[in-house]
Amino acid sequence: MSKPWTKQETRFLFYWLREGQNYGYHPKELFQWIARQLGRSVEECQLKWQGSHPSLATAHLQSRDAHKETEQLKERLKRLEETINQYRQRMEQISEENKKLKKDIRFFEMVLLEEYQLLLQLLNKEGKPFRIHSEDPPHPSGGKHR
Repeated sequence: MSKPWTKQETRFLFYWLREGQNYGYHPKELFQWIARQLGRSVEECQLKWQGSHPSLATAHLQSRDAHKETEQLKERLKRLEETINQYRQRMEQISEENKKLKKDIRFFEMVLLEEYQLLLQLLNKEGKPFRIHSEDPPHPSGGKHR
């Protein structure tokens, strides 16, 4: 059986557990260090901690699980942000391609219109001038198309 705990040892245990957690140390490492400092076993320190504050021990375990879950969520959030950035870059590329395609379409529309004009001039045997105008095609709803 282990020797009884003094008030000073108990205060030391709880002080360094709290301080170590505040600095992000893992409880296993803290219990090992505290046990060495007090000349006790890790199990004795853990039992004293759990026995003195069972709700605190449970809260710590839950806190550790919550910390692990928080880290997992942070990692997932980071991956999602990277994915969003990749999609954003792809959208910008597609937008630029779309602008270039629109410009190309306007160019080819003009070339086609000129070709039609030449074709009509060749077909016009009577010498009556007629011209193709670039108007928007009628809108399916019957109204004017923009």
